[in-house]
Amino acid sequence: MSFRFRPNPSDWLLSDKILNEADREIVANAKVHSEFDVPYVAGYSVDGERFYIDRNLPKSFQHEGRPFVVRTTLILHEVVEKALEKEAAGIPYQLAHQIALRAERAAAEAANISWDVYNNWFDTQIKEIGSRDRYDNCPPDLDLQPYLDERDWSTLEKMYANGKPLWNGKKS
Repeated sequence: MSFRFRPNPSDWLLSDKILNEADREIVANAKVHSEFDVPYVAGYSVDGERFYIDRNLPKSFQHEGRPFVVRTTLILHEVVEKALEKEAAGIPYQLAHQIALRAERAAAEAANISWDVYNNWFDTQIKEIGSRDRYDNCPPDLDLQPYLDERDWSTLEKMYANGKPLWNGKKS
């Protein structure tokens, strides 16, 4: 592999420290809202300017006596996913989700949380948040493409913002 620059002795191609720093930087620059109902736990606005975390998602969980704040890894996932859907890549949700999931996993592991621990905790949250009968307080500009790509009609029918259905009923 060749480089256009000479790395410093302290630079590494793969660095947990640098990944953690990048993750923190992304979260610091993202406009994150956590006062809404978000059936898939987290999401983003249609224009990609805002990111949403469900109002009932705990901010952290305890692992081996220390708290792990989930916001950083979760927002990293959403930022990567939306960027891949929105920009030149223009790939479908399922493909963007897979790449974002890998970035999320790398960030969790860089923060010394095993993927199994992290994923098991999230599975519980996903089941709890995803089992609601109705989502009355969704962000009005929530990007519905992930729900449409998943053909998740039943969830789409339960999503409301300001008393109005979020979805127009079109299955396209």
